[in-house]
Amino acid sequence: MKKMIAIVTISTLLLLSGCLNQKVATVEPTVGIKATDIAPMNTKLSSGLTLDEIKNTQVYAPQSQKNVKLTDGKYEAGDGADYALVEVLPQSTLADLNGDGVQDAAVLLAENTGGSGVFVSLVAFLSSENGFSESQAVLIDDRPQINSLSVANGKITVGALIHAENDPMISPTLKVMESYRVQGDSLSLVGLESTTANTVRKIVIEVPAERDIVVGNIEVKGNMPVAPFENTLRYRFYDASGKVLDEDAFKVESADVGKPATFDNLLTLPAAPDGAKLRLELAELSAKDGSQLCLTSVNLTVR
Repeated sequence: MKKMIAIVTISTLLLLSGCLNQKVATVEPTVGIKATDIAPMNTKLSSGLTLDEIKNTQVYAPQSQKNVKLTDGKYEAGDGADYALVEVLPQSTLADLNGDGVQDAAVLLAENTGGSGVFVSLVAFLSSENGFSESQAVLIDDRPQINSLSVANGKITVGALIHAENDPMISPTLKVMESYRVQGDSLSLVGLESTTANTVRKIVIEVPAERDIVVGNIEVKGNMPVAPFENTLRYRFYDASGKVLDEDAFKVESADVGKPATFDNLLTLPAAPDGAKLRLELAELSAKDGSQLCLTSVNLTVR
């Protein structure tokens, strides 16, 4: 991922890392971070988290790769190669992220380590009986323009402008909507849409619906505003832990290059016991480097 702009204040000029050819770079957890590296659990209020708690606690800064103590949402210390500035961005919000009925927090952390870059990461803070813990982070971009952060039914969606391949760092132009869900101590990318030069890249699954109960061969039906390269997507089935159970090519139909596409295919469910939770994902991959251009997924229950 490659992203950023010149900073006036980190709170106002936020941004993300690069994308190639109208494409969105694959979003992965920050390299080098292990669950054991993350800041230890902190005492929480019985009512759940508040943003004030997050803004005045110890957190793990994923780009600096160290624990820092925030005061009023900010940490600044050191100089030269040791300089670090970490801030909680104002779009950060509270919501139940893991379905336990207790308030968690979806937080955007902006980090500067002395250069012109301001790296923005998404982090989930999860309440528990023993306190709250910090998930592994997902890098949004270097100097992205964050337009929105919202949570619905546990799904965190970030709307932003990030950098396309030829964008100057001061002017990201690639409009994205990136959606994540908490999975263990990580955030999994479950949805990705992008818009460049009036071209919208996204995948819509009409059938099956979210949380459908499925068995045997399932119909997978939907559409795309622009057909993928060689009319081919990738499908994957994940289990509840995020392990890939099956993947292969998935064909769509289109009248011509650059035209809308539809699909109506049968997929065989991977072996799984009754009641198992699966996630079906469809993704368009770049022919240039295999990165994800757009992606969608649905959660299913096996019967």
